[in-house]
Amino acid sequence: MADFTPDEGEEKMNGVLTGKVAFPTNLRVVLFQNTPANINTLGEDIVYADLTLSTGFVGGDSKTLTPASWTIPTGASAGQPATYPQLEFEADTGGADDVAGYALVDSDDVIWGLGLNPQVESSGTPVTMLEGAKYRVNPQLGTA
Repeated sequence: MADFTPDEGEEKMNGVLTGKVAFPTNLRVVLFQNTPANINTLGEDIVYADLTLSTGFVGGDSKTLTPASWTIPTGASAGQPATYPQLEFEADTGGADDVAGYALVDSDDVIWGLGLNPQVESSGTPVTMLEGAKYRVNPQLGTA
């Protein structure tokens, strides 16, 4: 789920659509621990520096996305968000920081999409990541 695209991501996407900016081939997923209340306060003005990133995962704290793995809906589904295969983050020895959601970020640290975990959104409390706990993300880009 991509809850929204912050203003800076929309600006960059417009640059791509008009050919003034190249599409980034190096989008990555990062996890963050900001509470839903904090995200709602910042709204579409949120920037990467506002995120409190979650750390402590096996194999690293971010995952790079490959352009060929995105599925872009066509035909009757056209206009739906582009989707990416599920990613899994596993908390390392001693556990990892709490997680509230994910952000799609480019090499310039511009947020292209931000997704809050629905359970976290309803409870207001980030997910505690004990050692070996797995956090799964289904990245999406665009709005339905």
